[in-house]
Amino acid sequence: MRLWRDTIKVFMRSKILFFSMVILYFYSIHFTMTYFRYPLEGSIVTAQLQQALKLSFYLFLVVLFLSYEYYLKFRHHGMEEVLAAVKYGKKKKTLWCAFFTMTLWIGILTVTLCICVIIAYSWYGIHDPHGEYRCHIIQNMIVNVFLIMELGNLMGLFLSKIKKRIIAYAIMILVVYLVSPYPERIADAQCVAGNYTRSIYPIIECFNIMPLTNTGFDTIAGYGEPLEVPRISLILFWIACFCLLICLSEKCKKWKITFCSIAAIILFYGYAAPASVVNMNGNPDHTMAHDQYYYEASSETKTKNKKANYHITSYNMDLKIGRLLKAKVTMEVSKSLKQYPMTLYHGYRINRICDQSGNDLDYVQKGDYITINNQWGKEIKKISVEYKGYSAAYYSNHQGIYLPGDFAYYPREGYIPLHDDEQMAMSSCFVRKDTKFKVKLDYGKKVYTNLPETKGVYEGKCDGFTIFSGFYKEKKFGNGNRLIYNYLYGECYLDGGIDEICKSDEKSLEEIHKQGVTIFVAPNVNQMRNRDIGDRQILLRNSPWF
Repeated sequence: MRLWRDTIKVFMRSKILFFSMVILYFYSIHFTMTYFRYPLEGSIVTAQLQQALKLSFYLFLVVLFLSYEYYLKFRHHGMEEVLAAVKYGKKKKTLWCAFFTMTLWIGILTVTLCICVIIAYSWYGIHDPHGEYRCHIIQNMIVNVFLIMELGNLMGLFLSKIKKRIIAYAIMILVVYLVSPYPERIADAQCVAGNYTRSIYPIIECFNIMPLTNTGFDTIAGYGEPLEVPRISLILFWIACFCLLICLSEKCKKWKITFCSIAAIILFYGYAAPASVVNMNGNPDHTMAHDQYYYEASSETKTKNKKANYHITSYNMDLKIGRLLKAKVTMEVSKSLKQYPMTLYHGYRINRICDQSGNDLDYVQKGDYITINNQWGKEIKKISVEYKGYSAAYYSNHQGIYLPGDFAYYPREGYIPLHDDEQMAMSSCFVRKDTKFKVKLDYGKKVYTNLPETKGVYEGKCDGFTIFSGFYKEKKFGNGNRLIYNYLYGECYLDGGIDEICKSDEKSLEEIHKQGVTIFVAPNVNQMRNRDIGDRQILLRNSPWF
């Protein structure tokens, strides 16, 4: 208790430090509650969380500098010299007491802001199935507020070993610049200068720990604020790195150094390994830009249009979605041929192709196109393709799924142009409307599709299997139609009925008056069309429910 008392005394005696923390605490609450009790319209429901996350950068900055001053004051307040005369371990215990004092304040601020955001969200009375968005708020506050401030706390502790303020401040200013949005502007300029063939984004993004709201780009309401495994791993990686540096500088036991080293390696792999992420910045490999730059720059991307001389009559798909999509798709083909041309989005890389007997088939995958060879000359009735990967725009990960049925996330017969070069957007490619689908989906959250489910298996005939997951709800209409929409934006717009949604498009109105049509309100990522109309499914994009 004495150690705690002494460390708190050092904190309280520094009036500038103490009052700075108090002012920061109350200002953060005021800033977070800016939109509280605004009329319910548009994106106001998610504005509370976005306001809190906009603070992340400034909280990191303030905690970094204040924690440095706190630990510097502690190290040179006289206690270090006194404790140096007693057992060495006592000194380290006092140091960690000071660290946990700062951590306690960070935790109190995080919990307070979390409560404020939840209260503001609850005010609007949104029907939140199973408290999904409330859990999302808590997760964001832990990752994007607590962990980011704690990283600043660790950096301040490590840099307090530097007695010369001018050196320490120079390092801290550099750190603040690296985690700010400004390096992305340099990366954007470099991409333009290099005609998008070279990019320094992979280096810049190693320091990109701040939430998307700090970059000025909007988030997808049905997806929420990005909290993918790579993002969390990156923040924890830097925390592990500074824990390692502190252990080395404080001459901690070898097992602690070893533990921090192993943790840093594992976490960096968690960040760097392939994964489906949603990032709306200017990186040519990310959500909004990838397809446009890919189809403009790569020699593999010349679109082909070759009609197949066979049909795929049925799909039996086994899908597993985690960091990315892993799939085994077995297709029943109408003819046995020497060669099968197929189309599969280039982000999915094939591991194996075999026939109905398990015999491996030779194949060539180039860009969006696959050529499968029947080198054995045997009769082929079924072809199985195993692959994994992701699309930059059509995401599939732990947080959410957006895989529309008109997107080639599973193989299509023939060579189909997936990109419209004139519109600079992805094309729509539904399959034949009488195609049979049987899909087993391994995913830990509620999903919405256009086929009925029986014991975890989705089965039926359609012109493309669509999967949505995230902050969505389902509304059923009297004629058997279903509307899948984002409930954070769309709840207050439903009173006008389904006709109001499609009133600007006669074809859409004609389709929705059929029975059994599923209407998906889709996020508008890399699409120029307002809607894609299939046989008994419609994908809307010109709506307030992105």
